[in-house]
Amino acid sequence: QLKLGRAEEAVASFAQVLRIAPRHLSSLINRGTALRALGRLEEAEASYRAALSVEPGHGAAIRNLGILFTLMERHADALDAADRALAKARTPEALIARGDALYGLGRFDDALENYLQAAQLVSDPYETMIKEGLARTALRQYPQALALLDQAVALRPADHLAYHRRAPMRLVTGDFQGGWRDYEYRWADDLFRASSAAMVSPQVRQHLNLRLSVDDGRGQRVLLVGEQGSGD
Repeated sequence: QLKLGRAEEAVASFAQVLRIAPRHLSSLINRGTALRALGRLEEAEASYRAALSVEPGHGAAIRNLGILFTLMERHADALDAADRALAKARTPEALIARGDALYGLGRFDDALENYLQAAQLVSDPYETMIKEGLARTALRQYPQALALLDQAVALRPADHLAYHRRAPMRLVTGDFQGGWRDYEYRWADDLFRASSAAMVSPQVRQHLNLRLSVDDGRGQRVLLVGEQGSGD
């Protein structure tokens, strides 16, 4: 249900499991993710923290709690949670969560160092490539950042994340056609959808068709929404 986007039903299903087994780890984590998708962020935090009370330092739990704190812009809390997890176990998830917290605090050199440490512990470099690319973008190391994001796209051409993260990099270096094309992938990004929910509701999003052209709109009624606020 969660993978199908039916978050309300997923929350109800996980609640049933947890009534039987209150410390069921994957249900606590997945319930948190479903609650996050519904914008019930405080409940999501409680669910992730409950998972960490069952298994302190658990990779998926700390990673998801870090994502939640990033969404809430609680970067200091994210750093504290990552440090607590690393005190229990030095996992790539905790290092990435720590890097994300430092990135949110504007400490880009420190964030890069954590991402590089995480890269040494993973077998699949896709996420750490993207993270390193973002940190190098913030440090204005544009050629290195773009090379990393290009590698990530080549590694998983069917995955949306590297395209979306590459978009600002291409735009800032003047590749407007490629940058705007990559930016369309934002609608596949969970964090972006959650942050735009006040402007673009799930009811509106279900009508989005990213393959439409200008000609498809001729003679049709068009609804304009303030996707990221009112601007140009």
